[in-house]
Amino acid sequence: MFDPSGIVPSMKDAASADDLGGAVDDLQAPADLAIPDDLAVPDDLTVPPDLKTLPDLFSGDLQPCVAGNFLGFVDGGSSDPFDCSSCGCTLDSLTNATATANKFTHLIQGMAETIDTSLLISSANPNNGDYDLFQSQNHFYLEGDFEILLDYQFPGSTDGSSLILYLLGPVADGGTPFAPWAYTQLYSSSGQHVRLFTQDRYLDIAENLTSGSLRVRRNGAQLCASVAGHEEECHANTFQENRVWIQIFAQVANTNCNSICTGAGCCSYQARISNLRLKKGVVRSTP
Repeated sequence: MFDPSGIVPSMKDAASADDLGGAVDDLQAPADLAIPDDLAVPDDLTVPPDLKTLPDLFSGDLQPCVAGNFLGFVDGGSSDPFDCSSCGCTLDSLTNATATANKFTHLIQGMAETIDTSLLISSANPNNGDYDLFQSQNHFYLEGDFEILLDYQFPGSTDGSSLILYLLGPVADGGTPFAPWAYTQLYSSSGQHVRLFTQDRYLDIAENLTSGSLRVRRNGAQLCASVAGHEEECHANTFQENRVWIQIFAQVANTNCNSICTGAGCCSYQARISNLRLKKGVVRSTP
């Protein structure tokens, strides 16, 4: 007979076999099955810098520029100085008589005013010397560099009719009455004319500019007058340190205009003004 142990090893022998002892090296988890570094949960869960909102999208220079609204000093409540350098400001819309009274001395003779979307100054039969005047003296002044504009419609009427935007400094000693002194004027004299004056220089041209913006600006010592988008007259060395005040003047100067003249052949006046504003500048309460 044969011995079965010679064919099948005993369990004792099998358990002690070298090739079954311990963990087999090639069955261990391979190194490349571990979680790779780029899939591991990061210690910092914050948004990477290159995905964050760019800070310059919220910087002040990209915020919308909102023009200021000058209400007038003291009664109006605006602070002194009122700075319009960054975004400009509305000095007066000229469509609210109460608001205008806080900022201007208003004198009128022989003219009528109607307010809607602008201020209509008119007279169907003015006398020589009739006028409508707004002036900021003793109310407010402009300091340093500025650019001021006044929108207008001036269709033309009787010879001697005019509409003027003045910028006037302190009264000077001899020679020039004001230091500085500039204005932009529209007037009728056998047709429509524009006169631009700065200190002792002026340009007078026949030009029919029935609507637009009267404009005076100062940059350093240079003072310039124009109708915006058209000719400009400038003068250097014009008392840049002096504060200036504003005058808006509508007038008829024609000796043929008088109260006894009636009918279609007599005198008339019409002008519209609105939106007196600064593109830049500083408003002060004192000269």
